[in-house]
Amino acid sequence: MSTLEIRLLGTPQSWLGGELVTELRSDKVRALLAYLVVESDQPHRREKLAGLLWPGYPETSARASLRRALADLRSAIDDAHASPPYFDINRQAIQFNQGSDAWVDVIAFSKLARAPQGISEQTITSWEEAVEIYRGEFMDGFSIPDSPGFEEWLLQSREGLKRQLLDTLGRLVKGLEQRGDYQRGLVHAWRGVELDPLQENNQRGLMRLLALSGQREAALAQYEACVRTLAEELGVAPSVETRDLYDLIMAGESPLVSSANVEQRTQVPRAIGACPYRGLAAFREQDAAFFFGREGFTEQLLESTRTHKVITVVIGPSGSGKSS
Repeated sequence: MSTLEIRLLGTPQSWLGGELVTELRSDKVRALLAYLVVESDQPHRREKLAGLLWPGYPETSARASLRRALADLRSAIDDAHASPPYFDINRQAIQFNQGSDAWVDVIAFSKLARAPQGISEQTITSWEEAVEIYRGEFMDGFSIPDSPGFEEWLLQSREGLKRQLLDTLGRLVKGLEQRGDYQRGLVHAWRGVELDPLQENNQRGLMRLLALSGQREAALAQYEACVRTLAEELGVAPSVETRDLYDLIMAGESPLVSSANVEQRTQVPRAIGACPYRGLAAFREQDAAFFFGREGFTEQLLESTRTHKVITVVIGPSGSGKSS
């Protein structure tokens, strides 16, 4: 077991020698630890860290605050007696030492989630260990409103890790379905739907596993729940693929998907210029019709551009269509 254990997935907490570290009382100290740990692949210049956590301060004041925060952080985790030390520090830059005796849940999660593709037991086990480590959103409930640069990094990291979790759950569901381990796959399918019920891939994976495990009525009920969710949240109906799966289950046929027994649909990509899903910079007024279920919002966005407001901010939960 590592001497220092840092958990940032969920409520951030740290343990040193098995004892909870309680000396990290300042949010800025906790933020400094989180940033250095997650971005440990490179050293970070002191002026950048000072500007990130103490924006708007005079440079000398911000750097003094950074020195105090770093001293408090090192004292709290007893860095002076760690061998090797947890931080590589010089007059210009600071970096978390990846070679130190520390275990970080974010690093462990990402490493396990990147296990090679396949459905071997070893790969499946690695993915399951990854999703078990993910006990909650990155730094859940944590915020530093007076540090917008850190807040932006925090939200981006939170969404990125959640996407990585959902992707890993999706691979688990598919892999366990292919192995015929339906009950084991259902655990991950339910979690994927609970995390993001608007993603129809998650809904279809759950429907398939329910049907394949002999729970046909539950699979049909899940489709109805999917219909309600999409209608209430987005004002749209399920995709053709989801409806086809429902019809297959309704008819009592096996929903098992494989290249051998299911005719693959041929998808013709749209020509560039025919679809707005290329980022906001490429959005045109004539593309508005593509945004079904978002007519009111799209009109607000267009009106904002017409009136030349300084900035327009698009906000929403992960997977809700912000990029589009």
